[in-house]
Amino acid sequence: MASTPLITQKQNKTALFILYELVLIVPLILILWWIYEYLGGFDWSSDNSYKFNWHPVGMVTGFLFFFGNAIVAYRLLPFGIKTNKKIHAAFHLLALASILFGMIAVIQNKFDQGYSQMYTSHSWLGAVVLLLYIVQVFSSSLWRLLQYV
Repeated sequence: MASTPLITQKQNKTALFILYELVLIVPLILILWWIYEYLGGFDWSSDNSYKFNWHPVGMVTGFLFFFGNAIVAYRLLPFGIKTNKKIHAAFHLLALASILFGMIAVIQNKFDQGYSQMYTSHSWLGAVVLLLYIVQVFSSSLWRLLQYV
């Protein structure tokens, strides 16, 4: 007599996806709480350091949340392969937009404060990672578009 598994593969993927989403959302919630509780919140309109607070939110949202979802969207979502690819690409574009927003926030804040740009290894490494990610997103998009020509 063959036994049926208690948890099917689809249920297993769904449970894994929910767990993964929690792992992605918790750091984002903690960053937002930390900025509101200890750094004074957000403000883009004035020339104070509150504009800089958008930088960690943009980076965590882009690199962790949207990029992480782009990674798992291709395999774990229950839709067809074409739909999963579109969702995968959309998450990558959202990640790029969020990362660019975070970079603009830190550059604008340094400009407003009169600080020099690109003087730490963190800023140089961030610029290199951003450049490589832009190359990756656009080259993969171009490769995908050339397949339809």
